[in-house]
Amino acid sequence: MASWFAAGEKRTSSMIDWLLAGNWLRHVGLPLAAALLGIWLGYRYNVHQQNIGAERERALCQQRAHQQAQALHTREMNWMTELSHAQSQAQQSRALAQSAQRSADAAGRVFSATLGTQRERALADAPGACSQYASTISAVLDECQAAYREVAGQADGHAADALMLQQAWPK
Repeated sequence: MASWFAAGEKRTSSMIDWLLAGNWLRHVGLPLAAALLGIWLGYRYNVHQQNIGAERERALCQQRAHQQAQALHTREMNWMTELSHAQSQAQQSRALAQSAQRSADAAGRVFSATLGTQRERALADAPGACSQYASTISAVLDECQAAYREVAGQADGHAADALMLQQAWPK
């Protein structure tokens, strides 16, 4: 340092004098503070914008979830309505099938009574072959009638179940 100044020459300015004079604050401190403040404000603005975007996305997601929940609820209600409608129709079909079975049973009883009457007449008319023929026909027709009732009942139940499943199936 001594080489910068001539011998005996007094220094008029030094770094310490510059710092003590307050020039550092004007030349270094304020620009540094302004730069730091600008960086901090930019960071806060960026955080604020990101929060706004996150809130928008959250609101959109909630809206979509609500719409999907409503659509699912509507679809389930439609399915439940269709299912209950199909079940009520199946119940009506079963009731109709039971009614038809009761009327078929009544007709079968009338038919059996008629066959019994015919058998008695056949016995009275020709004692040998007619009675055997009438009893055989009567037995065969009774077996046919029982098998028909069983098949008809199963077919009615199957048809009612198939109709119920077809109507309750989601569309």
